[in-house]
Amino acid sequence: TTLFRSDEALAKAEHAYDEEEKSFKRLQTSFEYYANRIEDTKETLREKMSRIENIKAQIAERDKNKNGI
Repeated sequence: TTLFRSDEALAKAEHAYDEEEKSFKRLQTSFEYYANRIEDTKETLREKMSRIENIKAQIAERDKNKNGI
């Protein structure tokens, strides 16, 4: 019966390992997805800020020309 208990313990341990490995892989996939989203969003924010700065510069140039400065 000791041999049977060892076989059963091994099967349970392997099953627990497999389940934890599946969980790890799901977490890793989610992490990679969100890490990519973060980088994409940073780039989008940089582009939008650049656009804002460009528009502000155009407005400042327009106002400077209006005032004859």
